[in-house]
Amino acid sequence: MILTATFKKNLGLKVLSLFLATLLWITLTLGHEEEARISVPVVLRNIPPNLVVSGAPPTAVELELSGAKIILMTIEREHLPVVLDLSGAGEGTVSFVNLDRRVTVRSGIRIMRVQPATIDLKMVKKTGKIHPEPAGP
Repeated sequence: MILTATFKKNLGLKVLSLFLATLLWITLTLGHEEEARISVPVVLRNIPPNLVVSGAPPTAVELELSGAKIILMTIEREHLPVVLDLSGAGEGTVSFVNLDRRVTVRSGIRIMRVQPATIDLKMVKKTGKIHPEPAGP
């Protein structure tokens, strides 16, 4: 009986205190800096109609990200493609460097590293038959 009365005394203040303590814990736990590695797709756009990519282009790259844990938890990998624009490309090798600039990330997230750092695509003219190059070492 006495325990119930003690519990009910200032109940609103106790609930508010518990809520604020929980909110503070969540903020401190999820707000600190974390690092995450994710694999994101590579998307080729605007391939000239008379050219094709010889061989198998990479389908994904690995990003090392840094930012608040709560923001990193909400990243959707399929919405972070590395877009390679091939408009104006000619026959030969096209190199893409600074891949971190080709990914748009939310505010508060930094791209620390992209692996591979460079993507080279060999463009060849379309013919009746396409023979992919053999895979090298």
